[in-house]
Amino acid sequence: MKNYIFIFLLLVLISCEKNEITSPSNSNVDRYYPTTLHALSPPELDSLQIKFNNKLLGTKYLAVLDSFGLLGFHRGLSRGNSSISDPAQAIALAKTAVVYLSDFSNVIDTSALSVQGVKHATDAWSTDWAILFKNQSYKGMEVWNTNILVIVADDFILLEGHHYKNIFIPKNKILSKERAKKKLVGKEIYYYCWGRDTVVIADSSINLEKIEQCIYPVVKNNAIELFAAWKVQISPFSWPMWYYFIDVVTGEILGVRQLFIC
Repeated sequence: MKNYIFIFLLLVLISCEKNEITSPSNSNVDRYYPTTLHALSPPELDSLQIKFNNKLLGTKYLAVLDSFGLLGFHRGLSRGNSSISDPAQAIALAKTAVVYLSDFSNVIDTSALSVQGVKHATDAWSTDWAILFKNQSYKGMEVWNTNILVIVADDFILLEGHHYKNIFIPKNKILSKERAKKKLVGKEIYYYCWGRDTVVIADSSINLEKIEQCIYPVVKNNAIELFAAWKVQISPFSWPMWYYFIDVVTGEILGVRQLFIC
């Protein structure tokens, strides 16, 4: 049971609230920002699927394509047995598999893969390895929702998740850290934890030094938009409880990530 809980938490990791929008003043930002990926047409996806299937022939890799032609997520995880006892060997096999499918994972070098967690199942159902790689780092910025999960067994290696490439980064941040903080102070957060509760974001809940720039993907109408965002940590009780993601160009609140489970 513990192993299934671990796999579930890995998938949660692989895993919006709107506010007012102001127009960016830089016309180049208007033209190229945000980087947008559009879902492929059926003929395009069918053609890519053939290339993908040919790539998998002769291997024991299990993977699927999403509507954007990237490594997607299986409806259910396959579990198996592994004779591997050394975690380093399992990690090496996982990295090799991800790079082998570089056209669909956007990972061309194993150095781009940093391990976040490794679990060796030792129950009656399986003895496989689950390796979770950290979110992508793009020009020093974390790209959210880009964890890659690999299950390594003797009979198969299952892969889920991908990175992105050629992300446009606006040179000028129209929204400063200070303005991002000011935007959130006084805002109410509604959440459920053994019942409905509310927290008002206080000035002391946000440490300017801990506000970081990142890339935050947003799925909209069969498209993925990659925004440059401030990741603002909300710590009402001296420990982080939420991340708010705010577009550095428009000031729009792109999403909220709760960091605790009740």
